[in-house]
Amino acid sequence: MLMTALQSGLRPREPRVKVVVPCRMNVNGAWSDACIHNVSSRGLLVAGAKGAPAVGSYVDIRRGSLVMIGRVMWQKDRFFGVRVQDKVNARALVAEPRGRRKASRDGSEVSRSARALAHEGNVARRVERSRAIAAAFQSSLLVLGGGGAAVFVALEVYEALAAPMETVRQAMGG
Repeated sequence: MLMTALQSGLRPREPRVKVVVPCRMNVNGAWSDACIHNVSSRGLLVAGAKGAPAVGSYVDIRRGSLVMIGRVMWQKDRFFGVRVQDKVNARALVAEPRGRRKASRDGSEVSRSARALAHEGNVARRVERSRAIAAAFQSSLLVLGGGGAAVFVALEVYEALAAPMETVRQAMGG
């Protein structure tokens, strides 16, 4: 299959990293909420709260201090694909803390897509919190395992050297 793709001039599709990362998006000067669903080194799959921008539109997508500028290559419903101008690091994107902004309290009715996006944001926050807890748990297990291994090695070295040292001590008259 790979050989067929190479012979026909097509490149294999780059692997995607699945994420759920809430972000802000600017299209033609209008800011809105969005959520990134997968990342490759040069592209993003994004869901917009207000639908997808038109194919060919340029978008500014921000997550904390990260800024990604790209062009919409395809769109379906509220999902769209963005080809970004600079390489994207998925790990940095997920680790980037969310920017702070004031919540709207104007009492206006929330649309179904806005509720869906808010739900995705809640899921993303839970995923981020779970990832942080898992990282802390993993670090503590590594520290405990390393400490246990060090104690085991120290006891084994003591056992291995105890008999010869006793022989030396007796030979020296001690």
